[in-house]
Amino acid sequence: MAKPAISETEIKKRLIEAAMDEFYEASFDEATMRSISRRSGFSSATVYKYFESKQALAYEVGSRIIERYTRAIDAHLQGIDGARNKIRKIAWYYFHHFQENEKEAWICYVTMAPVYYRELHIMQSFVTAQASSFEQILREGQAAGEIRADVNIRAARAMFFGSLREFVIRWLNRKRPGDRSSLEEYFEPFVNLFWSSIEARPELSCPFVSDAGHSVSGTVNRRRTGPR
Repeated sequence: MAKPAISETEIKKRLIEAAMDEFYEASFDEATMRSISRRSGFSSATVYKYFESKQALAYEVGSRIIERYTRAIDAHLQGIDGARNKIRKIAWYYFHHFQENEKEAWICYVTMAPVYYRELHIMQSFVTAQASSFEQILREGQAAGEIRADVNIRAARAMFFGSLREFVIRWLNRKRPGDRSSLEEYFEPFVNLFWSSIEARPELSCPFVSDAGHSVSGTVNRRRTGPR
């Protein structure tokens, strides 16, 4: 009995999965269309029928990873109010997602990072959209009085996502077979530290301390008039 025909959707899915495995275990330069063909179980001709080059396959892999992450984080943010709650959710999901999808993390941040940023440029639109959305949350927080008005929005965004990437990369490079370390263990310390750096706090006042020459703690701030 002849085997049932495999749909084009299924063929493409298997090719992309094979490419992910290849890019996970080898660098972009080391991976070949022939090795991807062997992993998928399809001939090289079939691979080239759906993807004209290794770059095209890499682009499809990266695009799918980004699309899946973006769709999920958008869903997680639905119905959440307040800048602090949104920031906490973004940080938590970032750690959770890559903890559960180590292969995707390794591809995006280790083996394929130079290709995705410098050659295929597929990360630029994702990073730009992510930055724009996060900056809007920060501005909403400033307008609502949750975040200090003097916070530099771009600096805060760069610090936030730069730190998240650093955590993921260090976690990936530290992992060994059987390693039980968790990305999510960094969530609370990191998000609390970040929030404390941008949080708007009510001005402290003390009725028995004058404004001039005294600190909040009640100690006199004497100006030095010369060397001790």
